Amino acid sequence: MRTRIILIRHGETRANRQKKYIGVTESALTASGRRQGEYLKKRIADTKIDKIFVSPSKRAVDFCKIIFGGKRKKMLVGLKEMNFGIFEGLTYSKALKKYPDICKRWFKNPKRFNVPKAEPFNDFRKRVLMAIKKIISANCGKTAAIVTHGGPIMLILGSIIESKKPLEIMPKLASVTIIEFDGLKPKILVLNDTSHCK
Repeated sequence: MRTRIILIRHGETRANRQKKYIGVTESALTASGRRQGEYLKKRIADTKIDKIFVSPSKRAVDFCKIIFGGKRKKMLVGLKEMNFGIFEGLTYSKALKKYPDICKRWFKNPKRFNVPKAEPFNDFRKRVLMAIKKIISANCGKTAAIVTHGGPIMLILGSIIESKKPLEIMPKLASVTIIEFDGLKPKILVLNDTSHCK
């Protein structure tokens, strides 16, 4: 039986607009981010969705509420964004200026180099992929929507596409990616689509 997963990245936040690293740090949706949610709501209004899962981070929960209203949702800690440690709240340029050596080493090989005080990349990857496997196995033959962050979606796609540079598979804000699983064998049907926002 085929299981369909609809991956949704939350809309724009203040930190996204400022190009800051936020994992555990909260940042409210902007007016634009809320509009993105309304566009997405219209796009999937006629899509039959059996279960809704969401990261417990406020920006993801707020975006999920815009799209799905009062429908029942299940929060999963496994869907949270990575904790970026000493990079939290910094822009890329500020992080590079403040921690040049750490930035260069992390971007060169995030799987082998851990940012101080951050969640190790491999722990993050294991956590996210375990959450996805649980969702797939518990929803065989159904369609599940997942509202989460760029990092988790990037990891899921990286596990399918097998990229050697996982940080390059970053989904756009308010994007939709649809993956169909035949057992645990995936097929990407829609990738990083934001046509509903245009």
